[in-house]
Amino acid sequence: MHRGILFRLHAIRFWRRFVITRQVLLSLVCSASKTLAMIALLYLIVTITVLVSAADPLDTFGSGAQGTTRASEALQVTVSASPSTVFAGYTAVGTVNLNASAPAGGVNVTLTSSDTSVFTVPASVTILAGQKSATFTITARAVSSQSQRVITATYGTSSASFFTVKPILLDGVGFDQSWGFASHTATGTVKLNALAPAGGINVTLTSSDTSVVTVPAAVTVLTGQKSATFTSTTGSVTSQSSSTITAIYGISKSTSFTVQPISVILIKVDPPRVIAGYTATGTVFLNTTAPAGGFTVTPASAKPSTAMVPASVIVPAGSNLGTFTITTSSVPSQSPSTITATPGVAASKPITVLPILVRHFEVNPLTVFAGGTATGTVIINNPAPAGGFNVTVTSSIPAVASVPAFVTIPAGSSSASFTIKAGSVTNVSQNTIKVATPGNSDSRPFTVKPPVP
Repeated sequence: MHRGILFRLHAIRFWRRFVITRQVLLSLVCSASKTLAMIALLYLIVTITVLVSAADPLDTFGSGAQGTTRASEALQVTVSASPSTVFAGYTAVGTVNLNASAPAGGVNVTLTSSDTSVFTVPASVTILAGQKSATFTITARAVSSQSQRVITATYGTSSASFFTVKPILLDGVGFDQSWGFASHTATGTVKLNALAPAGGINVTLTSSDTSVVTVPAAVTVLTGQKSATFTSTTGSVTSQSSSTITAIYGISKSTSFTVQPISVILIKVDPPRVIAGYTATGTVFLNTTAPAGGFTVTPASAKPSTAMVPASVIVPAGSNLGTFTITTSSVPSQSPSTITATPGVAASKPITVLPILVRHFEVNPLTVFAGGTATGTVIINNPAPAGGFNVTVTSSIPAVASVPAFVTIPAGSSSASFTIKAGSVTNVSQNTIKVATPGNSDSRPFTVKPPVP
């Protein structure tokens, strides 16, 4: 029998006794019997005291079934969660407790969530016979903002407990440094405000200008981690450019990344003064290492007829320098030029091409008889370059003294000889033998005598 029914029965008994006692008291007062009136008043007080004591709604009218009802009503359930606040995707342990041990057969406690979009609980949990408590799993769902809802446990009576779910949100996105070079890669990092739950979390990535920086569509923060890295690739820009990288999970976070173009920052020429026909080595230095596939530099010469350079030079991948050959040609006099390289600003170096000159010329002998020969020897101021060096030879009267059109000085040598052939003459004939380079010349007289009669 429920406590409400018990209480009402006691109230009816109390009221009936009170009415009877009041009527006796009034009749005695009306009869003017003071002694009997005092006795009746005392009786009324005692009756009220007894009835009030008997009116305890937890009291029973006897034993047997009524006693059993009271024992059943005494079981009370409470519910709690540990922890009472978790991040979305995580779980907590719920506990239901009885104020006494569960009877034979156990106790089945009903569970409800006030909002299953925030967290879920099983439909019920059983407290085994002889036990006072049992646990169950609370699963937090994905939420966009912190949400507090109620867990309710019911067994006869109900108990409620608050449970809070906090959203897992993006905490930031960034790079080790906020800039990089064109055609390279940079490592970015996304961070969460909590450890990623089972299954991880996918963070969406975008770039405001994919010609400047490209990023993967998403990066996964693995279970139990708060951050993850991703690789971005910079574009082949020709001027400083920027792009905004945005990461999205729940909320968005952004950072700016600047890309600097690859350029030539220095050029060297070795040697800076070179003999005509020889070569020099040009070296270009970049502001960073060349990307995969190398980097193309375009050299140029202010006087390509004097100092020639190739159309391009490739700086190998992973290196910041490349070399090329400067080829010089014959010049009549000292000839300065400038070697430049692009892309870059003011990357240039001077080069001077030195002429090859005749330093000495001799003819031996200087006089011969008609039909005889002499030897001409020419010496230049520097060793001849690869392929040799040609010195022009002329005779003022070829019929008197014939010479070859030129004499070649072998590579690495500074001199060469040639033959002068005397022609047929009837009188002593004066002639001049001349040798010349683009820069200078030298000559010697040569006499041919008629044969002795």
